[in-house]
Amino acid sequence: MQKLTTNLADVKSQIHEHVKHSYLFKYINEPVIDEDKLLLFTSIFSLYDLPKMQAEQYAVTAMLVQIALDTHELVENGELNAELHKSRQLTILAGTYYSGLYYKILSSIEDVGMIRTLAEGIKEVNEHKISVYRKDSKSIKTLMDSVKKIESALFERVLTYFNSENLQGFTANILFYKKLLMERDRFFKEKPSIVFEALGELVFPEADLQNSSLDYRDELISVADSYIENTRQEIEKLYKQIPYMNSSLQQKIQAMIDYDTHKVKSFAEEG
Repeated sequence: MQKLTTNLADVKSQIHEHVKHSYLFKYINEPVIDEDKLLLFTSIFSLYDLPKMQAEQYAVTAMLVQIALDTHELVENGELNAELHKSRQLTILAGTYYSGLYYKILSSIEDVGMIRTLAEGIKEVNEHKISVYRKDSKSIKTLMDSVKKIESALFERVLTYFNSENLQGFTANILFYKKLLMERDRFFKEKPSIVFEALGELVFPEADLQNSSLDYRDELISVADSYIENTRQEIEKLYKQIPYMNSSLQQKIQAMIDYDTHKVKSFAEEG
């Protein structure tokens, strides 16, 4: 069984230390570290014969990039008062600041290869984000492929850097599955979901997502659930083909596979 060569708590502490900024935190929340993505990155870097310090640096820098990408997603559009306008500007600035940190760290150790790898990942993620936000997709499959790329491109670039393309499908499906569950939950609770907005325009081009019938909303849930279930099955299949996996990641993946997505099957049942 694979063992983690880095301590998750240590890596997380280093990330917090890097992103700490007293002025920014007066106006915006401290960034949330995605624990699952952190576990995935540390697990990936533990696969290779890297010195502990280098593995930790890679995990920290990759997560700083992820935090930067996530922070930019928090920016709200629309009319804002002066205070919220300042918060939005600082959120954009924070995302740029976090992104710059990865370059600073890797430049200090002259790791041009990893700098280029992460930069390529950022570019690919942003290209697919633009496509989703502009609702450019002409089919449900194209939309879902873009959503998957947004979640996984950074990881796929890192795996390519280490010649571990065989793990890309497994990693991409894990991240896609988690994203779909999160977006499903947001939509079910009637919170904004860019994924379901784009999906709604593809399934029912003439419908109003905010003022639609329960049948309409249940149809979107049904479409999402089919992707969730297919992805879960794919994870389960690929999971059995990977002989090396640390216990923390094993437990996380098993919990995902066992997760019951149908505790509430429809809006009508909830009502």
